[in-house]
Amino acid sequence: MERIAVIGAGIAGLAAARALHDAGREVIVFDKARGVGGRMSTRRASGRRIDHGAQYFTARDPAFQREVDIWEQRGVIERWPQTLVRITEQEAYPLVDGQARYRGAPGMNEVCRHLADHLSVRVNSRIKTMACGAEGWELRDADGDWLGPFSDVILSVPAAQARALLRPVPELAARLETVAYDPCWATLLAFDESLDVEFEAAFVQGSDVAWAARRDDDGRESWILHATAEWTFAHQEMAREEVLQHMKRCLSTILGQALPQPVYERTHFWRYAKVSDALGEPYLWDSMRNVGVCGDGCLGGRVESAWLSGRALAAALL
Repeated sequence: MERIAVIGAGIAGLAAARALHDAGREVIVFDKARGVGGRMSTRRASGRRIDHGAQYFTARDPAFQREVDIWEQRGVIERWPQTLVRITEQEAYPLVDGQARYRGAPGMNEVCRHLADHLSVRVNSRIKTMACGAEGWELRDADGDWLGPFSDVILSVPAAQARALLRPVPELAARLETVAYDPCWATLLAFDESLDVEFEAAFVQGSDVAWAARRDDDGRESWILHATAEWTFAHQEMAREEVLQHMKRCLSTILGQALPQPVYERTHFWRYAKVSDALGEPYLWDSMRNVGVCGDGCLGGRVESAWLSGRALAAALL
């Protein structure tokens, strides 16, 4: 029996699952969320698509660039229509670095939806524990049901969650102890009128907002704000309504104008938003017990790094 479980339907887990599936392996992907994407999720609100995690990605590795070219040809992604600026307390100036940036079309989660095509994906399925028996790995979900057996297990979840699942393999769990993440409060706003702004996205200095990006869907404007890691660390327990109001005040100050009344507003707490200390290895794999780890915690927080990690682990397993 050779049946592989992948826990986590972000881009790393799906990249691994895609490669294994295309090589003829039987793969089942589990994720606790309602859909695939992880931190490349897209929320639909008031007729808009709002990417509240990753906003865009770049490609530097030749293998990833070849994959990106295919996605672009198939309409899975598009060039990010950027007017990107850096805003300081004194001025706003354009950032021109010649780097191509991409986003999913119509939303970032389209990349993960594309990777998941024809895969067996079980969403709303939170895996709580793992046990290795005579016939292979058994997974226990939040409802107490045992799933399996599986010959191999790939974990593509944040390091703290992976360590909890890896109690049967403490040596592997211990290697993830150095991986660390910054959290992020994300704020989503939608307006029925356009703001008088001359840029699409901004890196912000001197504010509790580190990133502000706008998107226009046929005249319906939406904004995503990412708080700084420092402010988020200090206000992890703040009530969501207080976070929302503070972020709106910050945006008003950044833009130098009063905000219209939003038709939609929401905050989202990303506990594992961005890797601050990565493992420095493409993946972990225990060939004796057929269990491994991939994801941005291995190579770093970029979308490209997560994809490369997933593909590298799949190649090792094959």
